[in-house]
Amino acid sequence: MARLRAEAAARWADLKQEAGLDPSTPLAFSESLEDAVAAVRRATPVFLPDVVEGRSDVAEADVAIEVAVAKEDLARREGKLDLKLSATYMRTAAGFPQMVMNESGASVPIQNRMNEYAIGATLMLPWGNKNEGAVAAATAERKAAEFEREARLLAARAEAAAAESRDREAGSALAIYRGGLLDLSAKNLGVIRQSFQLGRVSRVEVLAEERRNRDVQSAYVAALLDAYEARVIWTQALGGSR
Repeated sequence: MARLRAEAAARWADLKQEAGLDPSTPLAFSESLEDAVAAVRRATPVFLPDVVEGRSDVAEADVAIEVAVAKEDLARREGKLDLKLSATYMRTAAGFPQMVMNESGASVPIQNRMNEYAIGATLMLPWGNKNEGAVAAATAERKAAEFEREARLLAARAEAAAAESRDREAGSALAIYRGGLLDLSAKNLGVIRQSFQLGRVSRVEVLAEERRNRDVQSAYVAALLDAYEARVIWTQALGGSR
């Protein structure tokens, strides 16, 4: 028992160090591990084959496909006839400081305004292989992006299925302890202690039963931790967050 208390104290010291706290600072959890497990396992995720398509890694692959499709479309367009029409309008004014007489005999400055219109057309003709090399490269890039997306989707589905299986088994193991194993261990320890007080068993048998009870409790804590981690991993596998 003294060894367990020393180990627990060492773990507390390590935890305070990781949190950047002074070793003498009081530290307590806001909720028990059982409460944390109950909170995270309150709602069960629904695993459907299409749910994982919302994961960030799969969505990233979708964006890569869209970019590759745009590049392929651009390469094909550049390999076709391209006619561009243009039109411009310009209005200019010119003048001189000298004065002249107009038809009515009045002095007016020498100036003139001009309106200019320009219409043009540019025809781009693909020569040679009609940009086939760029089209082939863009097509290969698109197919590679599609293959990558399919690979990520298959991996995501496998990860989600494995996480679901682990969560189910972790829940079953936790149910065993909550279904009577903890109570049975505590009752056995109580019976052994009473028998010791009546002189029916030795102190060694009491110590052995206490050790078994601690082992059951330690295994229960491990089952709680595994159940918590399994549910978090499953939620993340379906595209959720912590």
